[in-house]
Amino acid sequence: MIRIGTREIGIYDKRHNRPVWENLGVVIFYGNAVIKYGAKIIVGKGAILKLGNNFRISSGSFIICYKSIEFGHDCRISWDSQIIDTDFHRVFDRDLNHINPDKEIRIGNHCWIGNHCLILKGSQMGNMVVLSSNSMINHVIPDNNVVLAGSPAKIVRTSITWGE
Repeated sequence: MIRIGTREIGIYDKRHNRPVWENLGVVIFYGNAVIKYGAKIIVGKGAILKLGNNFRISSGSFIICYKSIEFGHDCRISWDSQIIDTDFHRVFDRDLNHINPDKEIRIGNHCWIGNHCLILKGSQMGNMVVLSSNSMINHVIPDNNVVLAGSPAKIVRTSITWGE
């Protein structure tokens, strides 16, 4: 049902890239998942990572979850992409108010995240969305059946569908 460190792609050296699984929080699998060789998943203390059925993450990609990240069903993450719901370091204003809190990430059903993408805290994507290679999303795009591209990502095509 859950496979970790399988089906590497040819561009990764198996001797120098390995899967990383570090879980200090909660990970919920809603079905099958494949975490390919060289992928990294880190879940911080008290954080929640939810992976929908038929989740796939490719070599070189990583998920860093310090608050909450949720993937719908049938999501794919191509190689060398990053999904991060934290800035890692706390930043304060002059009155010592914390101004960069961790924020949840929500990815809908049947989403395909291309290679070298960056999904930052507070991001949300609708269903049946393709995030084009080398794109970055840092906001909410609730639309369905769209292609997103750019940095920051915006809708570049509507009324799409995709398959394996």
